[in-house]
Amino acid sequence: LYNKNGNIIYDGDWVNGKMEGNGIMYHEDGSYYKGTFKNDLPNGKGQFYNEKGNIIYDGDWVCANIEGNGIYYYEDDTYYKGTFKNYLRNGKGILYNGNGNIIYDGDWVNDEKEGNGIFYHEEGSYYKGTFKKDLPNGKGQIYNQKGNIIYDGYLINGNLEGIGLYYYSDGSYYIGQFKNNLRNGKGKLYNKNGKIIYEGDWFNNKKEGNGKYIDENGIYYIGQWKNDLKNGKGKICLKDGIILY
Repeated sequence: LYNKNGNIIYDGDWVNGKMEGNGIMYHEDGSYYKGTFKNDLPNGKGQFYNEKGNIIYDGDWVCANIEGNGIYYYEDDTYYKGTFKNYLRNGKGILYNGNGNIIYDGDWVNDEKEGNGIFYHEEGSYYKGTFKKDLPNGKGQIYNQKGNIIYDGYLINGNLEGIGLYYYSDGSYYIGQFKNNLRNGKGKLYNKNGKIIYEGDWFNNKKEGNGKYIDENGIYYIGQWKNDLKNGKGKICLKDGIILY
C-alpha cells in the first residue's frame, strides 16, 4: 500500500481487504512497526523502530496499543523489561540502566513505581519495600553497598518518616520517630552493646525536650535538653537512683 507520494505505507499480508498476518507499517515521520496485524491494526508480537531505525519497543500489542510483555528502550539508554497496559508500564517489571544494571525491580502502575519493589542506587545501596507515586512510601528497609541494613521502618515520599530503626556505622542504633530523614519526636539511642544511651525527646537529630541520658558507668541525667545539651531542670543520679545533684 502506497501513499499519494509513492511512499510505502504498508507492506505485508492481507485478509479480506484488511492488514492481517505479518507486515511492516511505515509512519510519515519515518518510524515504523514490524510484526503481526489483525483487523488493520498491530496485534500480537511486533517491534517499533524510530526514524533512525533504532528499536524502541519489542513485545506484545493489542489493537495498536503496547500491551502485554515487552522491552522498551528509552532515549537516556535505560530500558524496561516487563508488562505493559495502554502503552504504560503496569504490573511486574525491571528497569535497567545503559550498562545493564538494575535500577528498579518490582511493581508498576501507570508508568510509576507502585506496590512492592527494590530500587538500586549507583553507589550500590538499595531500598527494598513499598512504593507509591514513584517514591518509597510505607514500610521498607535501606541497605548500604555492602548489603548491611541501615534503616528499617516507614518512609513518606522517599524520606524517613514515622517509626523506624536506624543503624549507625559505630554500631549504635536508634529506635523511634523520624521526620524529614532526622530523629524527631520520641526515641531511644542504644550503644553497640544494646544498652540505652538516651531515651526521650528529639528535634532535628538533637536531644531536645525531656530525656534521660546514661553514661558508661551507669550515672544518668534525667531532665530537660536543648540543642543536644542539658538545659533547664534536671538531676544527676547514680545507677542505684541516689541523687548526686
